[in-house]
Amino acid sequence: LEILQLVNQRDLLLADTHILELERECELDPSLLAQTTPTPTTPVNITPPTLTSSPWLPLLAGPGGEDSGPSMWDAGLRKVKDVELLYEALQREMWDVARDGPQLGLVVLVIQQEEQADKVWALRQEAQSNAQGGDQSEDHSRPSKRPRRLRQKWVEAVGEAADWCLPQPGGIAAGQMGMYLERLRGRVVEDMDAARRNVVAVYPEEFGVFQVYMQSYHRAVAKRLKTVTSGPIQITDTYSLLDWIYNIYNRYLHMYA
Repeated sequence: LEILQLVNQRDLLLADTHILELERECELDPSLLAQTTPTPTTPVNITPPTLTSSPWLPLLAGPGGEDSGPSMWDAGLRKVKDVELLYEALQREMWDVARDGPQLGLVVLVIQQEEQADKVWALRQEAQSNAQGGDQSEDHSRPSKRPRRLRQKWVEAVGEAADWCLPQPGGIAAGQMGMYLERLRGRVVEDMDAARRNVVAVYPEEFGVFQVYMQSYHRAVAKRLKTVTSGPIQITDTYSLLDWIYNIYNRYLHMYA
């Protein structure tokens, strides 16, 4: 609950730090070793570990402790689920911030922190594999959601934001193609100028942020052009479209390249 409050208050870096700590606790939780966490898309019946199948349970169960295994198992599963729900909430806030503009620096720091966590996880997996001599049958670690690839998810979020921002072409009357395309051009230019002024300087160079924005808007424009050309078009609208593509839009592409 405290971590969720941090997320809702958009204290994103601190929230992510605590989520990473909770995730690591799940990875080290002995009640989850050699077990498979059910996924939302594949319902399974969870069978609590038994004394005969899990050598660590005798260490946990004392006199009269037969029921401690299932309860610890359930608690461990709840913690795993909490981690995933917290990550979902964190990313929702991150991508909202990425659209709105303020606190972009926190989004960058969270992505970098998560990328470092992905690297540490990969190194740990490699070391574990080497220690087992490549024998996957001896791998008793809990399945992980790592790598989380937040930078790739950020790219996808920018693309979704671009698609949301640009005007939709629905209901263009005959002879009105030029007016719609001018609205489209104006919004692309306005948003790309804003990205150059307010966004680019916040991100490290390796993010290639301006190209990410440019490609996202280009895909959103292409999606709209495909829509407007999917049905019959008046000859005047065809000329307007061709003129816009070759003499206007391409010029802006070269200007921002």
